[in-house]
Amino acid sequence: MFKNNSFTLDSYPQFLGRLTQFKSGIIKYKDSIGLSDAEVAEISAFVDEYDRVDSETNLEDAEMSGNYESIKVYGLEVQKQIYACRKVLRGLSSGEEGELPIYVEERFELDRKVPKRRAEFVAMAENILEGYSALPVEQPDFAVPAAPFERLQAALDKLRPAQETISRERAESRAKVAERRRLRKKGEGILRNVFLRAVAQWGAEDKRLLALGMMYKRGIWTAKKKEEAAGPQPEE
Repeated sequence: MFKNNSFTLDSYPQFLGRLTQFKSGIIKYKDSIGLSDAEVAEISAFVDEYDRVDSETNLEDAEMSGNYESIKVYGLEVQKQIYACRKVLRGLSSGEEGELPIYVEERFELDRKVPKRRAEFVAMAENILEGYSALPVEQPDFAVPAAPFERLQAALDKLRPAQETISRERAESRAKVAERRRLRKKGEGILRNVFLRAVAQWGAEDKRLLALGMMYKRGIWTAKKKEEAAGPQPEE
């Protein structure tokens, strides 16, 4: 049972619940409200459409949450492998003479901190892998084990598809949210129209309004009633 008729303030779950009850109510009381069979069929189809879009929007939100968690995990793995590669590069170049230590520091950006922003640490990872690939040409005498760089590449290979997926799903989610918002506005108009027609036929105190997901006038739950129901509060 809804405590008031402020359906524009309903949360999305509340609004769907109100629409579902409303759909059942108009089928039962269509004649006394003055709704034609065509109107009832159109409203019922609308409620079904809203229910579908609401479910799809919630599913998109859930998928987005799951993908954000995956990206977080994959991102942490990329950062971990960046640190591992940098440690190897520092360790192997520190004992070398000449310009090699300077080359390694500049080529692999060892003077920089590993960024926290995803786009920035991905760029750093790509630079490390590019530098590693160039070593046989640029520093053929500098031998570096392949394993850390292969692990970094594998971590990036997991992160990139997840990024592409979440970019696509973000666009889909925004489209669904916009569609649900549009349908909700239409639904609010339908509720308002039928409510006014029902009140015109039955009066504002008729308890049949409950069947429409509405509240009769004396039953409306106000802030004042809430305070009265709670009783006197202890003084601080």
